[in-house]
Amino acid sequence: MVLPLSFWCKLYRENVSNSLCLDIETEGINKPITIICLYKPRDGIPEVIQLVKGDNLSTDNLRQAFASVQASDNL
Repeated sequence: MVLPLSFWCKLYRENVSNSLCLDIETEGINKPITIICLYKPRDGIPEVIQLVKGDNLSTDNLRQAFASVQASDNL
């Protein structure tokens, strides 16, 4: 089932304080992850977290980034 854009916009507006936007970059199809960027919309200045392979991309750092986000029961 495909839900209309209006559903997703409403869901986002109602849960913006617990929202997390995620961008995953790889070296190509079926290649290792190189960068994960997380954007947490907030009032004022949004929080942006960049996890880079060979620097700070780790399971612990990814878990920590997701720790402040709650799952929604609205789906």
